[in-house]
Amino acid sequence: MVCEPQAGDVFEIKWNILQFRGVVPLVGGAHSSVTYVIEPLKPSTDKRRLSRWISRQQFEETWMALLGVLNTSPSAEQETAEDEQERVAVQCLSVRCITSLLLQSLQLPQPGNPHSSTLLHQPRDKPFAFVHTRCGKRLQAVRTPVHEALLKMLKLNTSMAWGRSNIEKMCRHTEYSLGQVSVEYMCVAVGLAEGADMTSSSSPLSSSSSSSSSQYSPPGGSVGCLRREASLAAAGLDLRSCLHFLLDLYTQWLGPPDAIGQPLLTETIRSVVMLSDIFMESSQFDWMLSLFMDMYRHHPSEDEILAQYLILGIAKAAAVVSLDSDMQEKIRKFVDLGLRCQMPSTQLLSFHGLLYMLAQPGDATSPLLPSATEYLAKHLDDSAFKDNELNMLALWALAFFLAENYSSKQDLTPKIVQVSLNQCNGDNLPLSLYLCILHGLERLLLADVIESQDNELIIKVCIERIRHSKPAEAIPALGVMLSALYIAQGVNKRRSQPSIEMEPANSEQRAAALERATLLFDRIKRGYPFEADLISEILPGFLGEFFPAQDILNKVIGEFLSNQQPYPQFLAAVLFKVS
Repeated sequence: MVCEPQAGDVFEIKWNILQFRGVVPLVGGAHSSVTYVIEPLKPSTDKRRLSRWISRQQFEETWMALLGVLNTSPSAEQETAEDEQERVAVQCLSVRCITSLLLQSLQLPQPGNPHSSTLLHQPRDKPFAFVHTRCGKRLQAVRTPVHEALLKMLKLNTSMAWGRSNIEKMCRHTEYSLGQVSVEYMCVAVGLAEGADMTSSSSPLSSSSSSSSSQYSPPGGSVGCLRREASLAAAGLDLRSCLHFLLDLYTQWLGPPDAIGQPLLTETIRSVVMLSDIFMESSQFDWMLSLFMDMYRHHPSEDEILAQYLILGIAKAAAVVSLDSDMQEKIRKFVDLGLRCQMPSTQLLSFHGLLYMLAQPGDATSPLLPSATEYLAKHLDDSAFKDNELNMLALWALAFFLAENYSSKQDLTPKIVQVSLNQCNGDNLPLSLYLCILHGLERLLLADVIESQDNELIIKVCIERIRHSKPAEAIPALGVMLSALYIAQGVNKRRSQPSIEMEPANSEQRAAALERATLLFDRIKRGYPFEADLISEILPGFLGEFFPAQDILNKVIGEFLSNQQPYPQFLAAVLFKVS
């Protein structure tokens, strides 16, 4: 039998043929044609994952082999129940593999090659204008090394820049997952946005956090599309024709009722939802929306596995295509039902469906806000979610997205900040959730949507983590503390003297900064060598921002000469830079 996908592997594409040897019998008999197609793939899949390829020839050979399996029909002879089970199992596996094969085209700069490329990830969040100011550039100079050290410590082989990832993917940079590409990216890819920033003055996403960011950098969606199109052209791949052919086949399967069995139906719907990340025509989203809406109305209510993919697909398509208010209201009800479902995987996909719809341009999101805020107010601190890490990550991603982009349209932001600080102060918080919440708070700081007293509370939480926590918690806290300090100083100066370059901090600010500087020197003494190396790298820039030159020199010399200093070599480098 083919096992239904669980919440933890909803969008996992790293399928290994070895996992399916007990599921897909590679034997002859009534389906010798299936065996003929699968057998040539066995030697390569023993050592490599079936979906990976490094050349156009490998792609085309695998593509044709998998199509041969998908087009397998029942034998003219009487098909036994065992034969049918075998055929369906092989087809389900082939749907997964061919989906993965196409999604590997998101690998850049060389599609399909995991050794020399990384998966394209286009985050839903906009870049901030603050990081392009004088103060923001100085923040980047000290913040980027902290971000890179965290990636290295987590063993994430990626060049993802600081702040350019969905916050729920902080520990999963290199994996394909829900929210891999943004609504903006999909709109640009299918020609609904003409290579320009979708965020207009009427869009809720044109907030203080991002309204002026487009003047500093090209819109992420168009840049990501251009990079991918260039890589596909260089590889000589005609992905458009592949998608047309596969979706035509899916249309034949999904058209007549009961044309295919339930396992293959669910696998096909799941494939369509995943492949929508690489759709190349707006008509493909129209087709997906129309088909899924019709299926949702007629599918058995007890089939929650199928329903969860239909909800996500409907919400995803609705975020890309233009809909009238009546259709928006219908889809809101679908998502609302998914959120209230007791099945964790349905809740997870409904969270992401809601995130897609909230990220769409224009004013279409207005009917969704009451449902989203009501749900968050009730469940943000709900213990029922604490045992499901993926759902908690999606819930917090939704909370921070609302707080950042809809700060003037809801009053949940203070509660979100309060609950998130309580979570960070607690014990036994999973690292992925800890990183998600910390970076969500950092985005709110950068967006300038929280009060100054909340800024101080965030700094206090970070200080405690730097002082007492292990490196995996102390290093991200260090990065957020730096952001909070630089942002507070930059915002104060911008509000008081918007035309004057930021000057050294006043005496009160220097006293507070001295406490934080002492904290960093103490962490050098107590930390691991890689921590001491990292902090020593950022110290010259940090100290120069908040202290007069003579105070800096006296402090560094004192720390360098201390007989309790285990890493004088790192302090020597700091002394050289500040002297």
